[in-house]
Amino acid sequence: MLEANQYKGVHYVKIPSVMSSKPLDDANCEWKEVNPETVGDASATGYFFAQVINKTLDIPVGLVMANKLARPRLPEEEHQGRSRLCKDDQEP
Repeated sequence: MLEANQYKGVHYVKIPSVMSSKPLDDANCEWKEVNPETVGDASATGYFFAQVINKTLDIPVGLVMANKLARPRLPEEEHQGRSRLCKDDQEP
């Protein structure tokens, strides 16, 4: 997206998905400016919304992306205990 250079006030941060049974104090992430090299990492919907806000109000916009992918449970997982389903959790 060549027009990503036009919106210097649009930044984004991706919050990593980390499993934890208790709240964490911080996340290992950093803010990045949207430019032609990084625009593909940002949410398309968020980026286009940020463009409109940035252009209309002439203010900086920060996108916080903290999504988590999920998948439906398989039938054979439904009857297995919590310990089996949680064994892949990466507890810090």
